Amino acid sequence: MNRLILAGLCAATTLAAGVGVIAQQLPDAPAKGFGTSITPAYEGWYDNADGTHTFLVGYYNRNVKQSMDIPIGPNNHIDPGGPDMGQPTHFLPGRQTGVFSIVVPRSFAKDQKLTWTIVANGEAMTIPLRLNVDYNVSPFTGLEIGNTPPAIRLFDEKSAPAQGPVAFISKSIVRTASVTSGLVIPLWAEDDAKYSSGTNAPLTTPRPPVSVSWAVYRGPADVKFDSTNSKR
Repeated sequence: MNRLILAGLCAATTLAAGVGVIAQQLPDAPAKGFGTSITPAYEGWYDNADGTHTFLVGYYNRNVKQSMDIPIGPNNHIDPGGPDMGQPTHFLPGRQTGVFSIVVPRSFAKDQKLTWTIVANGEAMTIPLRLNVDYNVSPFTGLEIGNTPPAIRLFDEKSAPAQGPVAFISKSIVRTASVTSGLVIPLWAEDDAKYSSGTNAPLTTPRPPVSVSWAVYRGPADVKFDSTNSKR
């Protein structure tokens, strides 16, 4: 029997800044098919209603033909307070944006930082997470047109919806599946259908307001998704 953890929920998340977003400058190392590094990526931070702050974090796996599994520990840790702060252990190829979030207390000072270190193929990459004003973002509302992220419900249509970048292991839904029978994951999604084309001109070919893709978050189980929209 395999335990399936459904932790990440970042379906068409809106990411906007009050003044402007300065994207993290990732190390300028070339992508390869195999045998290279994975760099953590700091997307930004935002304030919560209770005074706490949330860091939004992703990564860039330069092994463009290879997913990698790196367990929590010496090669995948966040400090101080870790090593496990809900980060992924299964890394998909390429740039993955807004994969998980870390909440820090109201008392977290401007000069404090967390650091996420990933060691892949012998190459160590580390980034700091700070409350830098240039990285202050608004992930729940697009400032131009008031666009908000889709609301998604799993397993029960009447359950409380999840919305925005809410990838917390502590709030994950756990289900058990067998190799022979698999697991059906019912999902309901709704959206305000607002969009911005850059010029605000109507789209010539309107797209669905919500698209969903499934991916392994923590492995290394060999999970396959029976969906034309899935990815591993």
